Amino acid sequence: MRFYDSTIARNFPPSRQQADDHLERILKIIEEIHNRAEKKLERRSTAGPGPNREEALEELRVCVEELRVAGEELRHQNEALSRERQRYADLFNFAPDAYLITDADGVIQEANRAAGTLLNCPQQFLIGKPLVVFVAREDHRAFRLQLTTVRLEAMEKVEDWRITIQPRETSAFRAAMTAGAIQDPVSRLIGLRWLIRPVPG
Repeated sequence: MRFYDSTIARNFPPSRQQADDHLERILKIIEEIHNRAEKKLERRSTAGPGPNREEALEELRVCVEELRVAGEELRHQNEALSRERQRYADLFNFAPDAYLITDADGVIQEANRAAGTLLNCPQQFLIGKPLVVFVAREDHRAFRLQLTTVRLEAMEKVEDWRITIQPRETSAFRAAMTAGAIQDPVSRLIGLRWLIRPVPG
């Protein structure tokens, strides 16, 4: 179980920021190539007679090759990110414990198969539901207080928080919950990750 805990935690959430960073880097390379070509044209236009045909074609070939290399790098980066997202999805979906991702208000955005089984609700129907609807009514207040604490303090992890879970149309049970903040690169809270494990009552 520790393997799943540490591996999935490292991959929460999927690396959209990585994709944005790679794309920005490639766009900068293309912009530099474009600016370099424009400067060459400006120098040619102010320096008198233009280059001969062979020189102009060679400069064009160099620019085209640089753009091709930049495009290849972008393609390879996209393929690597796609593989990483698939790896994350497999780890998340087939983990033996119930994992969920919610927004900062506790509304479910992602849930794995184990979560659907534990909460007795098809995986796809969990999406968009507040997690609190699967908490026993007597624990609603405690859940909301803990949720507020995690949000306000942007806590990395709150472990073994005991609460009563009320699955759909089945008996309630005691569970240990682990909650943690998901932050963007500038430390803004963008969501919460949850692990739910049944414990003896």
